[in-house]
Amino acid sequence: MKNLLRGAVLGILLTIIIIFALSKSGLFSDTPTGAFIGSEDRENSEINKNQETFDAADKSTVEKKKTEYNNLLMKILELRDASKTDPIKQAELVTEIDDVVSLLDNNPVTDQWETTTLCLADKCTDNDFFDLIITIALEGDKEGISYGNLIVNLLTANKYWNTDNVVKFSQAMTSANALITELNDEAITSKWHEIVDCDGGCAEKNELNFEMIKLIVQ
Repeated sequence: MKNLLRGAVLGILLTIIIIFALSKSGLFSDTPTGAFIGSEDRENSEINKNQETFDAADKSTVEKKKTEYNNLLMKILELRDASKTDPIKQAELVTEIDDVVSLLDNNPVTDQWETTTLCLADKCTDNDFFDLIITIALEGDKEGISYGNLIVNLLTANKYWNTDNVVKFSQAMTSANALITELNDEAITSKWHEIVDCDGGCAEKNELNFEMIKLIVQ
């Protein structure tokens, strides 16, 4: 009986020793070992890399859109000049602009462009071109193009200058002046002063605004 009891005690002690030894070896530990060490860091690193890739892609898309809208506005300014004297250049620009408009795939811009092409069959007025430019600027502003809001306010002020719509004129003038001051560009500021001095009544008022748009966009 004593031998049996002694054997049981020894068995229990042996079991305790084995469990203790295994726990020390790390087999029962919650801490990752071997191949698991650093796996969480690698996973986080991959997540960060993917996020950086997405951010870079978004930035690239915005820059591409900005280039497309810049390109379109510059071509509209060229088209206005060509429509007066050079039918061959006008035809080339209409083809190029139509391609850019299709690429943008923007309904308001497409609709306004189609309206402009109708007047080109005869002769577009400056206001026709202003309507197209302000539509492009409005849609460009939605895409985060920084100059869009300035062009919209510039042309809104031009539209309501010396009219009874004093509130819209004043709001547009105030916003345009603030944005131009913020730009702190000598050429743009100088052209703005010419527009203000013109006071919406001089013969070259439209030309000044087209020149201003070119300075803003280029």
